[in-house]
Amino acid sequence: MEDVTKDVDVTEEEVKTYYEENSDNYRTNAGAEMAHILVKTEEEAKKIKAEYEAGTSFEDLAAKYGTDGTKDRGGALGFIEYDSPQYDADFLAGAKNLAEGQVSDPVKTQFGYHLIKVTNVQKEAVTKSYDEVKDEVKETVKEQKSYDIFNKKLDAWKSDMKIETYEDRL
Repeated sequence: MEDVTKDVDVTEEEVKTYYEENSDNYRTNAGAEMAHILVKTEEEAKKIKAEYEAGTSFEDLAAKYGTDGTKDRGGALGFIEYDSPQYDADFLAGAKNLAEGQVSDPVKTQFGYHLIKVTNVQKEAVTKSYDEVKDEVKETVKEQKSYDIFNKKLDAWKSDMKIETYEDRL
């Protein structure tokens, strides 16, 4: 494949066209960087929130009280879109209306009770500009073009060599 596609290049116009046709791939919906502390009871969550309000850092509290794997990362979950299907709807509803840096009251989900902290809040969807993703888009276009060229060459070889594939026997 490397030999067949070694001379593949893409034009600026191809890259721009791909970006324009696929700009949704470079969009981030509304959401925030989230961290949480998950515990079993509402009473535990309230006690932890009181410690936070008394000045203990959220990260330290997550490490001390958290009951899931995020406790080793200060409860950090990363950037989560508010409409993410991968997270509990009650959890997202509890996070959605928080202001920058705010920690929620206890939020009940199927997993227990969470204290949720949000940072880098993004209230609206944002599409990265062409200049921000130009190199990434160029690599994507080049990769697709390479696969197309290779597959055409492979089909030509199969035809020239009269190779037959018996799909029912695979």
